[in-house]
Amino acid sequence: LAYFMLGKADPVGDAAAMLAGFESRYPLTDTERSLLPTLIAARIVCSCVCGAYSAARDPANKEYLLLTQTPGWAALGALRSAGDVECLRRFAEAAAAGAE
Repeated sequence: LAYFMLGKADPVGDAAAMLAGFESRYPLTDTERSLLPTLIAARIVCSCVCGAYSAARDPANKEYLLLTQTPGWAALGALRSAGDVECLRRFAEAAAAGAE
């Protein structure tokens, strides 16, 4: 979900749509679903931080290593701006719509 959110106009909405498709075949438990906003954010942060670190260590490969910086921080901003409660509401709403 984290990488699927990159470069999207509505990262949370697009993640919700993808998650709904996944859950139509492999439903998550409430506990698993409740962890998603934190896990998604952690993955995006790891990607951005590791990319920045690697680019500093390998300047010749900087362009490739920094590909996720701008879309990554934007997706993280959208995720955090929405907040966990809103993200989970949108995830549940998309899953319910997909079940119909």
